[in-house]
Amino acid sequence: MSEAQAKKLREMMHTVPSSSRLDACITPLDIKRSAIARLESGDVIVLPFRSIDLFVTDESYHIFAEGEYGIYAETPSVLINTIRNIPASEVDSNKYQFFRVSLGEIEKKELGEGRIIPLHREREYDAALYTGKRLFAYASLVQAGKKAALRIEEVV
Repeated sequence: MSEAQAKKLREMMHTVPSSSRLDACITPLDIKRSAIARLESGDVIVLPFRSIDLFVTDESYHIFAEGEYGIYAETPSVLINTIRNIPASEVDSNKYQFFRVSLGEIEKKELGEGRIIPLHREREYDAALYTGKRLFAYASLVQAGKKAALRIEEVV
């Protein structure tokens, strides 16, 4: 291998992300800090929307795509609507805590507008809830009236 080829390979390796998977998350939400401390199995958090729109992010919360959650071919999946590359913002205050709801991961190499990508989950629950990078609960997606909701299954 020539020195030029070796240099190009080193440059390419620096642009490769540390993970080949991206997180499919519901629109970031705020919840009262006191409510997080009181969460128990069986509690229901009603989401402020009817359909489940997703952001596809990396571990630093950069948004790479927007899409919709759905069941396609009997598999939880995300339909990618738009490719993006913008930083996500967290809004923490004394009263409210930013939290993110991950519905699973997708392979970064599969990312593309109009693609339906199956979600990979490590647990049997529909969602994992995080404050910052700390996992605090697992939940199932349920309906509450005409809105989507999360039923807390396990507090970590």
